[in-house]
Amino acid sequence: MKNEDRKFDDTAAEIRTEAQILDAVRDIELTVRQIQDNPNKLIAAKVSTLSSLCTSACFSSASTIATNIEDQGTDGDADARIHERALADG
Repeated sequence: MKNEDRKFDDTAAEIRTEAQILDAVRDIELTVRQIQDNPNKLIAAKVSTLSSLCTSACFSSASTIATNIEDQGTDGDADARIHERALADG
């Protein structure tokens, strides 16, 4: 690769990085404004989103564990117990 090409690639990467930083700053500014306007509504929305993500992660993990155990040849009763335990754990 030519030196000029490297300089172009480096400049392009810097521009992308700067754009990402500016986007993040704008997002933070928007969030601050939203908090100032209606903090309870924003907090409730963030908690709801976090709750949904945690629930999805929990079921995904439980499913992965059950699949891994099935692949190891565990009997169906054990799989059911693991699934019930995962659901009980939240």
